[in-house]
Amino acid sequence: MIIITSSRRPSQRTRSLMKDLAGVLPEAKRMNRGKSSISDLSEKAYSLGASRVVIVDQMKGNPSRLRFLNTSLRPPQWKRSVLLEGVALHREITKRRFPRVDSSVVAFSDEGLASFAEILSQGFSLPMAGEVKSLNDEELLAHDSVLFLNVRGKKRTASFFLPDTEEEVGPRLYLRDVHEV
Repeated sequence: MIIITSSRRPSQRTRSLMKDLAGVLPEAKRMNRGKSSISDLSEKAYSLGASRVVIVDQMKGNPSRLRFLNTSLRPPQWKRSVLLEGVALHREITKRRFPRVDSSVVAFSDEGLASFAEILSQGFSLPMAGEVKSLNDEELLAHDSVLFLNVRGKKRTASFFLPDTEEEVGPRLYLRDVHEV
């Protein structure tokens, strides 16, 4: 299980991204942070049996970074974080309701996205499928959704797709950089 939470006093857009991620990640729960410290979050996650905490940070009201905390280790350890250029929320991509997701996998279309894929795979506790040329790859069809990393124009994106219909169900993350902790 993973816990998705935010930095303190999140904007509506940040709360929406948290809701979207909790909707498409298997065994993910959204938790309001309030005034909780990082150690409080870690203890709460540990008591719930969660192995990871994903913290959605914001800058000027927009989601700007995903930080990953491994709570299965004592003391909890930070993993690398992903800096975001922007996001497109589920409601901005489709009118369709979230599908039921019991299994998901991470795949990428370009070798230059391998480091992003590795971090997101570890941070979201998802298996890695590796580099694929299309979403209808046999390995991907065995899962309910695919977190697919791709290059659109000059932007690196990570978005959730249904592999059988190749329909994007969001959210879409525009990836900027990897931050070492």
